[in-house]
Amino acid sequence: MKIIGISGYAGSGKTTLANAIREELFNSLHPDVVRGMDVRILPFAEEVKRLAHEVFRIPASLPKEAYVPSMCMTVREVYQWFGTKVCRERDPNIWVKHWVDKIDKERPKIVIADDVRFANEAEKIRSMGGYIIRLKDWNPCNAHEKACELSNSCECDMVFTARLKSPEEYAKIVLREMETKC
Repeated sequence: MKIIGISGYAGSGKTTLANAIREELFNSLHPDVVRGMDVRILPFAEEVKRLAHEVFRIPASLPKEAYVPSMCMTVREVYQWFGTKVCRERDPNIWVKHWVDKIDKERPKIVIADDVRFANEAEKIRSMGGYIIRLKDWNPCNAHEKACELSNSCECDMVFTARLKSPEEYAKIVLREMETKC
């Protein structure tokens, strides 16, 4: 299994890059290889979001920027508050454990975590032989205090300035780099 973790502030293009990497894998491989390959974008926050929608009865169709009157915050802020203040402060590894459980259950060939924000998430990816990519361009207006603890402090395998190249160009660079390290 190969793991790619992408770090950066909200709006920096993490999910866009993850999708480009997945597409580049599919475009660059023989169709027979692709059929047997499971490439999964698996965010650490996937379970945070699922539980927040269930517990706080937030409609799944609401965009992250939508205001939730019952919570007096946006959907994104609910995710951040619930994931960090409510759960992570009690157990800093709670979402890492859920993420690993999901990988163990699904057994994908390639995992792309498009929301690596904390040092323990990066450490888990590294301990599993993965790569960390950081996107430097961000919109600080969207970033809460813990939105990306990692962005300025981690040793990353690759650092890109978002929007200098297309996501597809960065995806090709990532895959070439991974090939040379394997």
